[in-house]
Amino acid sequence: MLPDRCSLGEGGRRCPSPPEYVVSIVAGDGEYMVGVACGRHSGEVAARARAAQAGGGAPAGSVRLSPVRPVGTDCIRGSCDDDGGVGGSGALIPSPSPAGAAARRGPR
Repeated sequence: MLPDRCSLGEGGRRCPSPPEYVVSIVAGDGEYMVGVACGRHSGEVAARARAAQAGGGAPAGSVRLSPVRPVGTDCIRGSCDDDGGVGGSGALIPSPSPAGAAARRGPR
């Protein structure tokens, strides 16, 4: 599951827009999600990831923006009492990328 809102804040409050992109850093040993961004803030979230890399707070590698695609399903059920707050629809997952699939498969 992904956060339901953009990772950036505006005027001391978190942006209320839903995520359109997963922002990750692709490093030699894997891919690390660093945030989600709406269309308006995607460039700024990517710039902050690069700044964290320059300051040593994030691994070196390329910053990737992967589009998010909404997926509705009735096979995941939950209630408000669940730890994760899982609902029956509207789950967000990143779009698959060929490089990510190859990395998950491992060496051949």
